[in-house]
Amino acid sequence: MSDLSGSASNLSYTISTEGLEEEILKLGKLPENLTEELKKAVKIGNQAIKNDMVPRVRRFTGSTARSITSKVKVGVGGSVMGITGPSMSGKNARVHIFRFLQDGAYWQNSDNSQPWIYDLLDWVRAKFHPAPEDEKRAAFALARSIKEKGIKGEPISRPVLEAKKGYAVMVIKAAIDSVLEKLKV
Repeated sequence: MSDLSGSASNLSYTISTEGLEEEILKLGKLPENLTEELKKAVKIGNQAIKNDMVPRVRRFTGSTARSITSKVKVGVGGSVMGITGPSMSGKNARVHIFRFLQDGAYWQNSDNSQPWIYDLLDWVRAKFHPAPEDEKRAAFALARSIKEKGIKGEPISRPVLEAKKGYAVMVIKAAIDSVLEKLKV
């Protein structure tokens, strides 16, 4: 049993927590329970976004579409963040190609000379099937063409996020409601 006693002016009070031990234990676990439920909900929402995003990526080699991943990160105080998109590091880093596909690219008025040919090699191989000795030359010609003419982007992320926003909010609300339901006496 816990008692909290105090007085303010002429007012005396005693608060007893007897009989509320189970509820207090639940309240003490709320951040952990809520974080776990939110992680599950965000993972479900991320997966739905990923499932709709992957088919929107133009495919020749499939490496950019395959690089789209979904992660859940827990921050300070139990905040939960979902991240869905192309790989940004390592061997499968395709974020630069994803940006070209989505936003387009124009180099004419830019300080960049042109796209790096090694970023284009897989695509050139899949699309044009050049002889091995001509692969770099074909990638260079494509890079030069992109520098001169640019490439038109095609919305990938924004339409998916707009379409799935309501679903993601619904899943998170259900997770919060589930935690609150467990706290009811």
